[in-house]
Amino acid sequence: MRISRTALCRVALLGLLNAALPVHGTDLVGVEAVNLSDGGTQIELRLDGPAGKPRSFSISSPARLVVDLPATGSALETRRLPIDLGGVD
Repeated sequence: MRISRTALCRVALLGLLNAALPVHGTDLVGVEAVNLSDGGTQIELRLDGPAGKPRSFSISSPARLVVDLPATGSALETRRLPIDLGGVD
């Protein structure tokens, strides 16, 4: 059986496209903020399954905390969630 170069190119292109697509099996389904008795604020992330090891870092301008959950998508309706508790916007 002989396979044309065009067919091989199509297969290679499909492989590259699939590799570029994000793969996740867990979704972020909710976020809840709670004032703690010590004056702090706790943010709870609810997932519909297990998440990979989280990575986090802070950014100062504008001030924010970033949490990256590998292989996790979002089922939330928006990317920005106002918290408005304990100095957290």
